Amino acid sequence: MFDTNISEITGFAIQAGKLAFGLVILLTIQVCIYRVKLIFLNKRKHYLKLKWRPFISNTICSGETLDIVNTHIHKRDFYYVLEEINYVFSAIRGKESDRLREACLALGFHDRLFKLLRSNNIRKKLYALISLGNIHAHQSWDEIENNLYHKQIIISLTAARSLVQIDAEKAITTILPIVLTRDDWPWANVAHILKMAGPDRVCKPLSEMIQTMPVSMQATFLRLFEIIRCEELSPITKLILDDTTDDKVASVCLHITQDPGILPQARKYANHERWHVRMHAATALGRFGGEPEIEILTLLLKDREWWVRYRSAQALASMPFLNIQNLEVIRDSINDKFAKDILNQVITEKR
Repeated sequence: MFDTNISEITGFAIQAGKLAFGLVILLTIQVCIYRVKLIFLNKRKHYLKLKWRPFISNTICSGETLDIVNTHIHKRDFYYVLEEINYVFSAIRGKESDRLREACLALGFHDRLFKLLRSNNIRKKLYALISLGNIHAHQSWDEIENNLYHKQIIISLTAARSLVQIDAEKAITTILPIVLTRDDWPWANVAHILKMAGPDRVCKPLSEMIQTMPVSMQATFLRLFEIIRCEELSPITKLILDDTTDDKVASVCLHITQDPGILPQARKYANHERWHVRMHAATALGRFGGEPEIEILTLLLKDREWWVRYRSAQALASMPFLNIQNLEVIRDSINDKFAKDILNQVITEKR
């Protein structure tokens, strides 16, 4: 019986070994197939780049297209062609991009891209959205706009970018209300898209939206307002400060303001109970204040919060009519150790 069990175990081990060996062979064959396929695709991609570069160069330089316009682009090659053309679009502007755009439309790109846009495949959608934006496909506007609500963040943001490329002014009126509802959109991406549209198109509608939105959202959108540098074109901080009772909103307004008319509010907020409001009030006083504001900033040098003291010292140092000797006189007139230390630090930085 013991010999029988050994024989069965040996037979099982042999069969298991054969199975494992077979699996290794199959896996090796599969890896080889993938490797050969990858080599073939890379060669195909390289061939297509060499084939299409003369067409692209000739198109953007002279506006004349080669015989390649009349050739059929195979479905498997379409992505490689798009990749090369989109890369060129990212590097050119003006008449050159218009020429390439016309050539792409002549090749019938729009109809193929529109089909890709309706695909459920993320990769195909991205190719379509980027390319439709590059060729300014006005006729696909509605379909691209629908993708602003896509659950995938990358799809919705790419759709927003494409709309801005097609018609920036129209896109802003469409995108800004959606920004309010898309909490998942990163602010850096939103700011980049709005900058693409241009401050002259964005700032006025954005300022109007900020003034009418709930107070709970104002502070966040004011920071976006700052990133795009809209306060210089459409100043609203003074108007908001006149009405707001929210300390976060007041703090952001004082920080981003470019309006000298803010000075009376800055004086008032210099005594606010929240330290971050006092800190930004000091910054505003230094930016727009004159000799009367020196006394307020000198008092803020004695604040219990380090950041308030530091920003107050920086504000004094930023005043154009105060030099290092003036700052030293102010320092010597103070009998507070912490105020002297922070002003010494800023004087050293200024030197």
